[in-house]
Amino acid sequence: FLNRRLETHKVKLLVDLYDSIKEESVISFDKTQISADVINELNQNVDLNDKFISMPDKIVADIEDFTDINGYKDESSTLYLDTMVSIITETNFNNENDFISEKIFKPLWHMQPFIVLGRPHMLKYLKEIGFKTFDWLIDESYDSVEDNELRMEMVKIEILKLKDYTIDELKHNRFYAFYHQQ
Repeated sequence: FLNRRLETHKVKLLVDLYDSIKEESVISFDKTQISADVINELNQNVDLNDKFISMPDKIVADIEDFTDINGYKDESSTLYLDTMVSIITETNFNNENDFISEKIFKPLWHMQPFIVLGRPHMLKYLKEIGFKTFDWLIDESYDSVEDNELRMEMVKIEILKLKDYTIDELKHNRFYAFYHQQ
């Protein structure tokens, strides 16, 4: 669960799930990298602000110095070898930009299942251009939901369902799907 710049949707997901997933997950974020929208949301939402304040200021799981980093293939492969599923918080969530960033292509490159918190129909588009997603493991119906709040809630449910799988169950599902989708 890697987050560089904390936009409002990323903060909401992170705050809601942090305590539930922090022990079993690799999480990265930096509270100094927040947008003006996040500051406004924190000022308006006391509960969100209190939870955000209670979290560590910074956790670096990937790369701290972004000076010479751009796009994909600069990430640490170890992160993908040491984890089973990625939680992707896309750049855009609320606005009308259907841009897909490198964030989705990193787990695809490493052949790792992922859940994406982004604009609706992102997975549908990936399938249209020839990529296979992970509907054998994850209920991807959230992808077609255009209501932002409902889509976020559905993503949270899927993340928490995955959290309850054992490593052996995830490995078995991954192995089974790989050999039966050929």
